[in-house]
Amino acid sequence: MNIFQKAARAFGSVFGKTYIEPGWQPLLELVESEEHFKHRPLIANEQVSWVYACIRRIAMSVMSANLRLYQTNTEGEWKEIDSHPILDLLHEPNPFLSKNEFFFLLAQFIELTGESNWWKIRDEFGRFVGLSPLNPLKMELKLENNWPSHWIYRTTDEKGVLRQIRLEMRDVMQVKLPNPRRPFRGLSPISAAAPSIDSYFYSATWSRRFFKNSAVPSAAIVSEKPLSQTQYERLRMEIDTKYRGMSNAHKVLLLENNVKFQPITMSMKDMQLLELKKFNREEIAAIFGVPLAKLGIVEDVNRASAEQLDITYSKETITPLLRMIEETLTRSLLKSEGTSNLVFSFDSVVPKNTMVETAKHTAYLDRSVLTINEVRKELGLPPVEWGDKPFKKNEEPAKTEPKKVMT
Repeated sequence: MNIFQKAARAFGSVFGKTYIEPGWQPLLELVESEEHFKHRPLIANEQVSWVYACIRRIAMSVMSANLRLYQTNTEGEWKEIDSHPILDLLHEPNPFLSKNEFFFLLAQFIELTGESNWWKIRDEFGRFVGLSPLNPLKMELKLENNWPSHWIYRTTDEKGVLRQIRLEMRDVMQVKLPNPRRPFRGLSPISAAAPSIDSYFYSATWSRRFFKNSAVPSAAIVSEKPLSQTQYERLRMEIDTKYRGMSNAHKVLLLENNVKFQPITMSMKDMQLLELKKFNREEIAAIFGVPLAKLGIVEDVNRASAEQLDITYSKETITPLLRMIEETLTRSLLKSEGTSNLVFSFDSVVPKNTMVETAKHTAYLDRSVLTINEVRKELGLPPVEWGDKPFKKNEEPAKTEPKKVMT
């Protein structure tokens, strides 16, 4: 049994048995079960398509970012480190988690719950050897003198018995979105998006039921004479079995005994359902900081605006998140473990504006600030033989005299 198996056995189930009732529970509605209420962000991710789409887009962007390790000195110089045990650990945090899965899951929890917590697994000598995800919704932070003291993690063992496990601060890595009300815990965007998420779910449910009933408005069956219980049950059964559902759409309804079909008109337009769903979709995307174009909604988007939206998304949504992640990785995985001269840093994920970059390179060439080969290097192109000399605007190529042929 290796160290990861021993740790898992001693720790119990990482996520335990999550209590989730069937069906949707409003994010804004208070319920008797606090345990149930805490798990609603996970339900929102599973049952509201635009919440899932936004979180998936952000998680994929974080997963795709390139993380590097640097060594620093007293002069402030950085030197990249290509080989180090901490890089091997992040490449495979535990036997069941790859590097890409680690960063994807880390970002998912940040956006869903406001924080992503990871248990730092240690061997019998106390050495840090791995990372395992902790469900933030099952964690309680204990304070002493208004300062974090330790964590209490609630989980269930193999027999289903509830356990409370104490975790020291140094053994938990926490990346969080700042929360002004609870500065030591994270604040999820779902908290702000709750009204729109609830509204979108209910409108989507209404649409499903509408089309399940053949997309026909509700109607009343009116009888001029009272029906017996037997007649009523027979009529109801015939309508349910022969005329309800998509496969029975547009069938002729046969009625008898002075029974009339009276439709109750309530159109989709009257409900303005599509407009409401569109508004909710845009508000959810805005709260998560994801442009609709990144979610596949390309209405009124051209190449120039799409490029600018991509720059804005990378600069204002992804870059700040990456900065928080790299700072936490440096603090929790390096400095707290006694390594003070190494830092993590992500490469820039902001795409370059092609028009601005073209104008800049042209100006640098015209003013002899850069050579042709220096510009080509920035563009990722190979050098050319004639590209190392400064380029001068309006300079004519040197003319060579034609060779005289002796006759």
